[in-house]
Amino acid sequence: MVSARWVSVHDCTDMRREEYFFTTDLSMTPRQIIETFTGRWSIETLFQEMRAHLGLETTRGRNENTVLRVAPCLFGLYTVVA
Repeated sequence: MVSARWVSVHDCTDMRREEYFFTTDLSMTPRQIIETFTGRWSIETLFQEMRAHLGLETTRGRNENTVLRVAPCLFGLYTVVA
């Protein structure tokens, strides 16, 4: 059994919306848990857009170096264009 800390966030402007977050790091405060999630949100959005628009998961490289270079090149290209 693993202990976890749960945080529930209720949106006061919309009565139907609630968000739940959890962590196994019991030393984190509820504020730190929410800040960690919001800090990761832009990164997760970037990965979702990379998969949808640039085919991040469809690399066809057969050499390890090729596979390791594709994602950073696509990230750089996307950053310049967007």
